[in-house]
Amino acid sequence: MLGSNWIARAEYRYASFGTISNTDNRPTTPEGTLVFGAPQVSSVAYDLRLATQTVTFGLGYKFDSNGVMTTRY
Repeated sequence: MLGSNWIARAEYRYASFGTISNTDNRPTTPEGTLVFGAPQVSSVAYDLRLATQTVTFGLGYKFDSNGVMTTRY
């Protein structure tokens, strides 16, 4: 227990931004080199999931523990 005037909080957020699918065609032979009359190409396919996970913590102090605000002039 922190005490009557202290406030603690914790928050967790998950955000998903979807998936990106892509295929890259990459040459596997040096430029200008032909194998059996054609350049050799390697295909690489991948999926990329975009997401974030965030955790925040907070600590605060209440100056008036009674909950009544008074103003003096």
